[in-house]
Formats: sequence, structure tokens, C-alpha cells
Amino acid sequence: MKQFARIAMIALVFGVALPASAGGYYVDVFVGPSKTDDTAFGVLGTSEIETDFDSGMNMGVSFGYTFDNAWRVEGELMNREGDVDTHDLDMGGAIAGSSGEAKATSIFANVFYDFETSTRVTPYVGAGLGNVNVDYINFAVPGLDAMDDDDSVIGYQIVAGLAVKINDRWDFRTDFRLFEAQGADLTSSVATGSTMSDVDYSSVDMTAGVRIRF
Repeated sequence: MKQFARIAMIALVFGVALPASAGGYYVDVFVGPSKTDDTAFGVLGTSEIETDFDSGMNMGVSFGYTFDNAWRVEGELMNREGDVDTHDLDMGGAIAGSSGEAKATSIFANVFYDFETSTRVTPYVGAGLGNVNVDYINFAVPGLDAMDDDDSVIGYQIVAGLAVKINDRWDFRTDFRLFEAQGADLTSSVATGSTMSDVDYSSVDMTAGVRIRF
């Protein structure tokens, strides 16, 4: 998370320092709540641990270009994370003392369309595709480590939001995102049989931030 904070600060400094131009370039810095969907992975060969997550956070920064025809393209670096609420072995009920954290760090190419209006408010929709590193960190129950593994896979997102013009350079924007990363190969701990699972990571995200044109 510190890495993302540093990148966001650099982006803001560039946005403030550089003069506005007609080139259409912009930087977007944002943060918001994230809810990781329930997931499951195999242990002991034939058993399965289902995991429920608390609400977490997302943070990101993107660099983009706006065309004259209302389309935008951008490259985005984003991190999503959520702490484990409970683990459940073979639907036996939530295990007290469950712990762990899931992270998804993505590098995406996004395409957006802005719906021009006669007001300061501009609705937009978009989609993105790219690489996602899915990381299950210190998944455990009392006395037993269950998983600590990561894998990089293809992911995508669908976005819908609103931008509000503050002035000729700055917009406030907020959006809703459906995110999916499919097919991460993750292996449980030696103590749980070193079982490999094909794990999907998905989340529902809200973001809010500023878009700075330069």
C-alpha cells in the first residue's frame, strides 16, 4: 500500500506542476471500499476450505489520454485487499480465530466512453483487461497454517461512474466496478496436503478520486 501512496503522490505533483494543454493527457488517483467475494480452495486432497472476507480497501492510479470523440484509454495500476473474516472446512461452520489476507494487484489497459452533457456532470462506462497477481497471505486457523501462495493470471473489470468538473483541469470522479481474476493456481500448505486449487478472485469496488488534465 505504501508503494501505491508514493505513486499517487508523484502523480498529483505532476498534475499540479505541469501546465494544462489540449493534448488530452490526464492522471487519475483514487481510493475506496472493496468487498472480496467468498472463495474456496482445496486441502488434504479431497477437502475444501471456504473463506468469507471482511470489507477491505482499494487504491489505484492511472495515466490516460482523452480523444476528441469522447473515448478515453488508460493504463492503470490498482491494488485490492481484504482480511479474512472466517474459514469453513467442508461446510462444518465458521472456525473461530480464522485469519489471513487476500490481495489482488492489477496492471490493466482500460477503455472508457464519456457521455457528454450540457452540465458539469459526465457519466461514463468502461472496461479493462490485464494481468493480476492474486496473493493469499497467511491463511490460517488456530494451530494450523492453511495457505500462503500467489499466482499471476488474466483479469478484467467493468466500470460505470460519474465525473464532476471542478475547473478546467480538475474533475472529481466516482465509480462502481465489477472485478474478476480467474484461474489462479494456489497450493495449500504442507500441513494441509500441498493441494493445488484453481481459484477465482472477484470483488465489487467503489472508488472516488480526482482526475487531473495536463
